[in-house]
Amino acid sequence: MIPTLIGITFITYSLVRLSSDNYSRNMSETMNEQTAAGRNSAIYKEEMKLFGLDKPIPIGYFNWIKKAAVLDFGNSRKDGRKVTQRIIEVLPNTIMLNLYSVFLIYIFSVCAGLYLAVKRGTKIDQISSVVFFIIYSIPTFWLALTMLTFFAGGEYLNLFPLEGIITTGFEEKSVIERFFNITWHLTLPAISLSIGEIIFLTQFIRSNTLEVLNKQFIISARAKGLTEKRVIFVHAFRNSMIPLVTMIGMLIPSLFGGSVIIESIYSLPGLGMMVFEAFLSRDLPVIMAITMFSAVLTLLGILFSDILYSVVNPKIRVS
Repeated sequence: MIPTLIGITFITYSLVRLSSDNYSRNMSETMNEQTAAGRNSAIYKEEMKLFGLDKPIPIGYFNWIKKAAVLDFGNSRKDGRKVTQRIIEVLPNTIMLNLYSVFLIYIFSVCAGLYLAVKRGTKIDQISSVVFFIIYSIPTFWLALTMLTFFAGGEYLNLFPLEGIITTGFEEKSVIERFFNITWHLTLPAISLSIGEIIFLTQFIRSNTLEVLNKQFIISARAKGLTEKRVIFVHAFRNSMIPLVTMIGMLIPSLFGGSVIIESIYSLPGLGMMVFEAFLSRDLPVIMAITMFSAVLTLLGILFSDILYSVVNPKIRVS
């Protein structure tokens, strides 16, 4: 994990350095709309020191990674605040959105995948395959905008809020009311974010379950007189979960990448919105910090997937 993380951050830092000349020339123009000229100079000098723009790339990277190791990513060009502080403020919103999406993905995909495997060859199986193919082909941003138009804002169905993550008077509500209020705000974004993964995993579970159902131990279980439910949910499902576990590691990072678009569309104050705004304003300290965070998240997801794989498959043991 460590060499991989170093490689990712070094490539990202090098790309920042390749654009450093243009970045230096446009620094004042970008900041003039928000801050005074004196503060521009201070921020410029601070970022020159942070990124080591006046030093060779290896030395500058070494200086930057030392600060990044202690979560010192400098100050944001947008408001001059610490990047770490800004991330901490919006990180819980992105975590809640992604956890909600993971919950929806596995609840719907597991149930639908097993059901379609049992109904193989029927009209329901054939129709669902066509519908899934059509929905999976729809771009995520278009699907999110369509759902926002039809289910929020009051133009058609005013079932969900148009933007934000909480309503007015949130602090006065009870714990249960707060939970359902946040869930209500996150439902449309979570569905928009997870719909593609739900369809993909549903088809994956269906195909994998059908493969397991043809195994000899399933035939033996049926020959022993076990009920079909026990054969499916105890014997077939447990073995079909082994390949599925390997996909968990890449699920959360992919959701994080998709949240950039979803949070922007639904105006959710999270890391996705923060990244989107950082690219528009060329806020390099924020871009570098989010890149570091996403790289760590991806590597931890892969490690978590390997550990779970050894748990569900008794043939594998971590030495």
